[in-house]
Amino acid sequence: MQRHLAVGAVLWGILLGTASGQLERYAVAGSALLLPWYLGAMEALVEEGVVQPESMPGAGLSGGAVTAMLTCAGVRPMDQYQLLKGALVDCYESWDPKSGVFPCNGQLGSIEYEGFSTLYDPSSINSIAEKCSHVGIAFTEVDPNDPTMNTLTSTIVANHSTDEAILRDLISSSFLSCSSMSVPYFVNDGMATVDGGYSTTLSDLCGGNETSCLTIQVYYPNTTEAGPVCTTQDNVDAAVAGELVSQCLEVAGGTFNQSAKGPPPPAWANFTSTGDLPTSCPAGPSTFMPPGEADIYPGKYIPLNYSCFEWQCMAYIPYPDRLDDLFNLGQEEARAWVKANAGIHGLLKNASSNSADGSDDTRNEATSWAHGQTWCGFGAILLSLAILINI
Repeated sequence: MQRHLAVGAVLWGILLGTASGQLERYAVAGSALLLPWYLGAMEALVEEGVVQPESMPGAGLSGGAVTAMLTCAGVRPMDQYQLLKGALVDCYESWDPKSGVFPCNGQLGSIEYEGFSTLYDPSSINSIAEKCSHVGIAFTEVDPNDPTMNTLTSTIVANHSTDEAILRDLISSSFLSCSSMSVPYFVNDGMATVDGGYSTTLSDLCGGNETSCLTIQVYYPNTTEAGPVCTTQDNVDAAVAGELVSQCLEVAGGTFNQSAKGPPPPAWANFTSTGDLPTSCPAGPSTFMPPGEADIYPGKYIPLNYSCFEWQCMAYIPYPDRLDDLFNLGQEEARAWVKANAGIHGLLKNASSNSADGSDDTRNEATSWAHGQTWCGFGAILLSLAILINI
């Protein structure tokens, strides 16, 4: 029995329908550890009535997929952030900078699995699948006949038949080779899969029709590349990930060791050798797919007080004293976008009167989230949200 419907970008666009001149859908790219920025942006967009998560088609990859699916499931982004913050602080405080790896390296898949499993409602099995069939999850299929892991196919999944299928597809969507687990790929329903960011663009998530699709990405202003496109501290071109990654760890007091390994994959992952693919680390696809230009991105309206190097390092290392700032910047940027675009798109029903610079973001909790969405406080979700890592 087919557990879900997996569709390519063209068919996904047909399923979503055609443009009507109004915002009809939304798409969220990957985030790495910059996920708090997405959660702040989504908090504002739902509050302003731009995104109606219970009914508006959406799609995401990696951190964007987590944001879209959990928001649809009824977990308020503010609550997601508070729980995520606790998980990231724990990761940072328990991290050994001399280990050669980033916080939570090799553990992200397990963190996500254990956390998302708490969403299951024993009285209504597969309730999330029933509620959120309009939310697509993008991941990358790896050709099992290519040992270089560079023959990739973008897949967008909708209409899941079970909550368990949603969980495994979210793990696939956010699976960074040898970082989410200490293996090169995640075996999902017999397929070798990795992060959606290796193959999927915002245009794919929009079904090829950006006219009616609100696009959101967290990359540094004026950059549309995925991954490290910044210069290093010495202003050396760091298009090759290794050099910038190494410097980020050095600034944090650590060292980078590409051969360093985390714990073995857990039993539930059922990791098995697939075709001619490598089974040990380091291994994985060479590069990420540039997500493309977005409607909402950091620094478009609200100035950033971080250099490109600092911003990219925050995608790898969850500095506890910067997490609130990330969330607030996401909120302010999204509200500034709403103000600048009020009246242009038909779905902006509750355009904020806040200043475009985001200086007035005081909200009345008694009236927030008055868009027919029921929000639930899933305490243990803090684990599921540490998945984050799509560069």
